[in-house]
Amino acid sequence: MRLQAIGWLRQAYAADTMSADILFNLAVNLERLDSVSQALSLFEKLLVLEPKNHRALNYLGYTLVDRKLDVERGSALIDSALAENPADPAYLDSKAWAYYHQGKYDEARQILELITGEMGESHLVYWEHLAEVYEKLQLFDKAVFSWRKVLEINPRHVEALKHVSSFS
Repeated sequence: MRLQAIGWLRQAYAADTMSADILFNLAVNLERLDSVSQALSLFEKLLVLEPKNHRALNYLGYTLVDRKLDVERGSALIDSALAENPADPAYLDSKAWAYYHQGKYDEARQILELITGEMGESHLVYWEHLAEVYEKLQLFDKAVFSWRKVLEINPRHVEALKHVSSFS
């Protein structure tokens, strides 16, 4: 399905090389298929067209952080996305994940607790990230609680099952 979408998006991009939406969707689909260098190149083109495109800033930033390609630049891009849309929980999660990869676990914890607590967000990735942060902070009871939240969302989540069983 994703390969078919990439084919359509490439055709659409050939017809309209100035469409930010087409570029964004093509880049996202390529990144999810591990065509990372192609995706990064398209995100860079998109940011030349629209330097304040917060979706592209966040996605590119998160990709650079998560794949440990350039954590510092990724964090800066995420900051730019947050400047455009400061209350977006996905962008806040990206910032927390950047903090995590910079060894700033308490800063990451504060953001993730805000997202999953006060903001009431229940996205699987937020709970995964919070569990990882708790483990780094050696808050194992909280880590198990977070991994169990992941399992409430996806009962077959392999990593969560491993972590919960290792703490039992």
